[in-house]
Amino acid sequence: KKDVFQLKELEKIAPKEKGVIAQAVKDVVQSLVDDGLVDSEKIGTSVYFWSFPSKAISTRKRKIEDLKAKLEDVCKKLKAVEAQVEKVQAGREDSSERTQLLGTLAETEAECQALKAQVQQHRDCDPEVLEEVKAQAVTAKEAANRWTDNIFGIKSWAKNKFFIEESLLNKQFSIPEHIMGAYKYMQELWRKKQSDVMRFLLRLRCWHYRQLNTCHRAPRPPRPDKARRLGYRVKQGYVIYRIRIRRGGRKKQVLKGCTYGKPKNHGVNSLKPV
Repeated sequence: KKDVFQLKELEKIAPKEKGVIAQAVKDVVQSLVDDGLVDSEKIGTSVYFWSFPSKAISTRKRKIEDLKAKLEDVCKKLKAVEAQVEKVQAGREDSSERTQLLGTLAETEAECQALKAQVQQHRDCDPEVLEEVKAQAVTAKEAANRWTDNIFGIKSWAKNKFFIEESLLNKQFSIPEHIMGAYKYMQELWRKKQSDVMRFLLRLRCWHYRQLNTCHRAPRPPRPDKARRLGYRVKQGYVIYRIRIRRGGRKKQVLKGCTYGKPKNHGVNSLKPV
């Protein structure tokens, strides 16, 4: 109708003319407004609804024009695809030569797939893969060492701050005892390895000194304090020998005019592995 209505009026008209129950009129009208089929406007305190035939006609015309434009685009695309299909099919007519080439292509593709499967089986021996695995192992080792140091740092801080036993900390934070035991074992093994290396270097140094045939003599040591720290036993008029002294031992006074000579063999007769 070419008229404007309020919601109350629609609730009275709709059940009589359209068979819509009065309780559902509000929802139906709102859905029509959302779809753009009915216009609404609030004027003052009242809301008015209307739907003029002229607007419906213009809306339908606009939809028809949009559909025609889409149809033209689809027709153009269809013609382009058909032309492309004709162009691609040119020269691909069925012939004995083409059939033979297709069979050869299928055999080659099957052989290629088989070779790829073999390569995939031996992928573990690929140098690039091995290098990648080594790099990942180094990264994982560094991460494990870093987080292990972090764990021990936190444990040390907690023990000193809250006076908690290590076993209780491990239990509270779900740290397995065998992991901590393995880490301590590795630390002790590394310390032992370092001490073994130092003993080997000491024997090597003594062997090097025994190979010296001449003595270097100096009328006066340039730095007596350095000679004393290095453990030189000094006597006036005699050669001096480099000996080992314990750290923190009593320091002896170095006299002037001392001479340096070949060190003694302190019980090391041959170079033996530790």
